[in-house]
Amino acid sequence: MLNYLITPLISASIGYLTNKIAITMLFRPRNSIFGIQGLFIKRKVDLADKIAEIIVERLIAAGLDQVTSDKIDSVITDVSNDMSRTIIAGSGVSDQAELEPVVGNIIKTAIYKSIALSDVNVSEANSGHMREIIKNNFIAIDNDEFEALVRAIAGKEFFEIELIGAILGGLIGFINILITN
Repeated sequence: MLNYLITPLISASIGYLTNKIAITMLFRPRNSIFGIQGLFIKRKVDLADKIAEIIVERLIAAGLDQVTSDKIDSVITDVSNDMSRTIIAGSGVSDQAELEPVVGNIIKTAIYKSIALSDVNVSEANSGHMREIIKNNFIAIDNDEFEALVRAIAGKEFFEIELIGAILGGLIGFINILITN
């Protein structure tokens, strides 16, 4: 009778521990031992590259496209309003010399606003540079800190995986008893 309890408990413990070890091996060993290294540590550069790509291409570039579009409309509206005021005010101007500085300031403002827009635009070179900065900063994260971050995010799911291992192990142990007796 004791066998019906001990075998499933031992099998459950084995299932739990193997899943716990498997999750730990996502991060360890830190350095390659006989070609074995923690998955996330071994693939950290690839992971950093993909994260940087996603951040730049899907988040920053997409967001800046929207900002740029809004800014373009804003610049067009501002310059149009300035030109309209100038033309209206121009009807009261008696000398062209008085009008030239006003128009010059409007043109200067439009140029400055265009420069501001060009700084916001994400060119291919800027996109690649941003990706490299994000990638290098991700790679620079200490491995212990990276593990702690992932565990903080996925700790509940890791525990559920370990628990599923215990349940499956216990079930296999129980089935083993039924088959062998």
